[in-house]
Amino acid sequence: MRKRLLLPAIISLAFGSSAWALSGGPFGNNEVINGGEGTYQGVLSGENLIGVMVFGYSRTSVSTGRWAVFHEGFARFGDLQGIVDTVDGTVAGVLGADSITGSNDASGGFSADMTSKAPIILFEGDGLFVSPANLLVSTAASNAVTTTDTSVVGGTTTTTTTTVTDTSSIATVEQTPFTIRGSRSSNIVGSFGAAAAVTGTTGP
Repeated sequence: MRKRLLLPAIISLAFGSSAWALSGGPFGNNEVINGGEGTYQGVLSGENLIGVMVFGYSRTSVSTGRWAVFHEGFARFGDLQGIVDTVDGTVAGVLGADSITGSNDASGGFSADMTSKAPIILFEGDGLFVSPANLLVSTAASNAVTTTDTSVVGGTTTTTTTTVTDTSSIATVEQTPFTIRGSRSSNIVGSFGAAAAVTGTTGP
């Protein structure tokens, strides 16, 4: 009787330990599965804005990526550097200048939270984008300086008051918010250099 009770207990303990190890071990914090390394891609969407991005993330080298956005009739593209933190469960990126033309008049960035971790990494977040379609807002500021000069000629005192107004303007660019949704599409770290087929930017 004692052997009959002991056998189910051993079986239960063995399978229970295995199940616990699988859920809390290799897939728990993504450290075993290459620390989140791989190729990430996403879709950007906002008011009159749509775009895509892709980058390769490695723990031992600088990430490389590309982005392309169509915003208010302007098509813009550029390089992207991304970072992945599997411990905090975040994905972030900077949309920078284009290495093909050497310059770009659009930029941005995003920060996202992982909604699913390894082996299937999904993420959602928000970002800001600036392109020539954004309005340039000028704020006027003035500073008045008053000086007084007093002179005496032939017993007559003359006082002259001069007011000089210094007017300047501060230019700021509005930023367009967007949302981003994406995933790790491959465990292989992709490398994305300049695309020879892309030669410039277009707009109305």
